[in-house]
Amino acid sequence: MKGGKNDTMRFYDVATLDDEHTPGVFNTINLRTPVLGEYDQSFLQWKPISYTKTVRDITDSIDVTSYGLQPNSANFNDCVLTSSLLCAYYGTLLDELVVQSANISFGTFKDGFYNATPHISWTFMAGYGEPPEDYVSALVVLVVSIGFGIPALIILVSSIYIIYKRLSKPRDAVLLGHM
Repeated sequence: MKGGKNDTMRFYDVATLDDEHTPGVFNTINLRTPVLGEYDQSFLQWKPISYTKTVRDITDSIDVTSYGLQPNSANFNDCVLTSSLLCAYYGTLLDELVVQSANISFGTFKDGFYNATPHISWTFMAGYGEPPEDYVSALVVLVVSIGFGIPALIILVSSIYIIYKRLSKPRDAVLLGHM
């Protein structure tokens, strides 16, 4: 299916389990282009969090807010993007492409972020095809299994041993007070 100029990009959120710097439940925001051919779909992907220090920690994080997509006039002659890299690269071919814009802001209203810190760290990913999905690695599954499995195994073996010892004692010795 070949997409046309009237197709639009779309935002959607996906819940993810963790982030390597600040573990927790996050949303991952995906921006997808329309399908223009079998392999022509692309994406941008990011988490709605950024950091104000070089060492990424939850105490130094600020929100990233994504606003909806806005259609742009992509006519090369009256384009608001004429001084942009997009127009420089595509030139008059820009008339045939889907052009939309979205605003992304860092921090919240009147939080003092821009005056308080000279540093911001934000990560996004761009690519072709389907965006990658987060998953729990085999190492994490192994560590959690060992962390919960060994204490559970010790409790189970201890319980079986205690029950066996209690059931294997003659009842007469217990009744007479001999242990």
